Amino acid sequence: MASHRLLIKLVCALVVVMVAVTPTAQAALECGEVQSDLSGCFAWLSKIDSVVKPNCCDGVKRLDNKVKGNVDDTKKACKCLRQYYQDALVYTERADQIPKKCNCTLSYEINPHSCPN
Repeated sequence: MASHRLLIKLVCALVVVMVAVTPTAQAALECGEVQSDLSGCFAWLSKIDSVVKPNCCDGVKRLDNKVKGNVDDTKKACKCLRQYYQDALVYTERADQIPKKCNCTLSYEINPHSCPN
């Protein structure tokens, strides 16, 4: 009887450990997230502002954290950027300047013309 209780406790402990270490699935990146993260860059990209604002840099870095190491999300971000840039009057050559102006390196192409297919 004591060995039966011990076995039940061991099985329960094993189940708890398995649940604790199982990676949780992350939702796929959505274009709304990309647009939201980069919305602070719109004034720079459309030549309304002459400087990149801190909220642009924050959004660029936030998006980088979301896509870093995930090839599918990186491709999705580029696809979303292509759509975003088509829908809005932006100067894509300015996009290439954002990483330098934000003092960061990115794991995705912020200029959709440079994105891999």
